[in-house]
Amino acid sequence: MKTFLKSATILSVNDYQNNEKVFLGKFIFGIVAKDETNRFSADQRVITSTIKSQDQSEYITKSGNTYFTSDEPKKFDISFVEYVVMRHRLHSPDEILEMRQTLKLTDDRIMH
Repeated sequence: MKTFLKSATILSVNDYQNNEKVFLGKFIFGIVAKDETNRFSADQRVITSTIKSQDQSEYITKSGNTYFTSDEPKKFDISFVEYVVMRHRLHSPDEILEMRQTLKLTDDRIMH
């Protein structure tokens, strides 16, 4: 049983401890094209559990689910905090980038 995703992005999640970048794992964000598991409806946004293995366009997660991407996924580095927000609200990578820009503008205004 597989879930087929379109508009997929590989999320590389990092945290910072003692001013050092710590890699936490890779996840997939995508939009469901077809789901043989009956867990998701078409066009639903999903974020997988941690990717355990990959073979071309097939990804298997630590929870044992299999996902296929229709084309080469984009890559996106995010912080753990951004990942939590993204997962909770199912924001897209573009929405997270927009939030980053908004926060940066706000910070820039405060600093001047």
